[in-house]
Amino acid sequence: MASKPTVRNRIVDFDTEGVTFIFPPGLDDLFVLRKPPFKPPPDKKFVAKRTVINVKLLRVQNGEAEPATTFDPPIQIEIHYKKEDDIDGKECAFWSTGTKRWEKFTSKVHGFDPVKYDSKIHKNRKDDFVGFGVATISDWPDPVIGWGP
Repeated sequence: MASKPTVRNRIVDFDTEGVTFIFPPGLDDLFVLRKPPFKPPPDKKFVAKRTVINVKLLRVQNGEAEPATTFDPPIQIEIHYKKEDDIDGKECAFWSTGTKRWEKFTSKVHGFDPVKYDSKIHKNRKDDFVGFGVATISDWPDPVIGWGP
């Protein structure tokens, strides 16, 4: 069951899916719209073991919502993973609607390096998540996010 996002300041949390969007100062006109679930097909470079969320980022200008595809300054997306994702050797990717293929979040391009939770800091968690990665992005092609081999 999809959760309603929790919105505070410039942070949009999808608690059930384990995805948080963090908008820096100056990007107050952005909001996140959850789209219906969609499982893109596998491609030669990536097969999604679990589709995490399907969203669209929108920018409100002159009372109209338009797709937001570039960000200056960049935004951050915190993507949590579950034990069943077994991320050793796995990756997180987004489905590019432009190229019609999975594009991997990488350390070099997105600063994405998944880490396990610190048991002392995260000892009171009541969900299935065991770690997370943070991707910094300056453009967004309206993708689905997924974990896979």
